[in-house]
Amino acid sequence: MKALVLTAIIFFIPIRQESADSLIKDISRLRVMEGTWQGEGWIMDASGHKKRFHQTEVIKSKVNGNVLTIDGLGYAMEDSGITDRVIHDVVGIISINPESGNATIFSILENQGRSEVALYEVEGKDIFYWSFKDPRSGSTIRFTEDLSTPGQWIGKGEVLTGANRWYQFFEMVLARQS
Repeated sequence: MKALVLTAIIFFIPIRQESADSLIKDISRLRVMEGTWQGEGWIMDASGHKKRFHQTEVIKSKVNGNVLTIDGLGYAMEDSGITDRVIHDVVGIISINPESGNATIFSILENQGRSEVALYEVEGKDIFYWSFKDPRSGSTIRFTEDLSTPGQWIGKGEVLTGANRWYQFFEMVLARQS
C-alpha cells in the first residue's frame, strides 16, 4: 500500500515553496533522523479504506557526516498480524545538492524508478517536508516528517484537493529502536 503512494514520488515535477519555511542547507539539521525506527501506519486505498502496514526505517550517517542513507522496508498487516508481503522497499540518500546548495532526498524504489526533491524545514522544529506535482493526476502531494517528540517519528502524506484543502491519505508512527 505504501509503495503505491511512494510510487508517486518517483515521477514528479517539483513545485515552488511559497511559505516562510526554509530550504535545508545543512545536513546536520537532519541528524535527528539517524537510527533504527519501527512502527505501524495506514494508507488510504482508492476506495477510501485504510490499509495497515508495519514499517522499519534505518537511517545512517555516511561519508564523514555529509550524507544520510535511508533503508526502508514495509510489510502489509492483516487482522492476524504482520504478513510476509513486502509493500515498500526503498533506498534513499539525503545530501546537499552541489548545484542548488540545498538538501535533497534522492530515492530509488525497486522496479519503479527514482526521484530527487528538495527538503524544507519548519523553522525551530524537527519537522521536515517535501512536495511535488503528480504528473498523472496533476495533484500536489506533500509528505511531512515530524521528529519533534524525542524517540518518535510521525510521517504524514497529504494531497491538495480541488477545494484547495489538504486531504490526508497516509500516516505512520515509528519509535526509535536504536
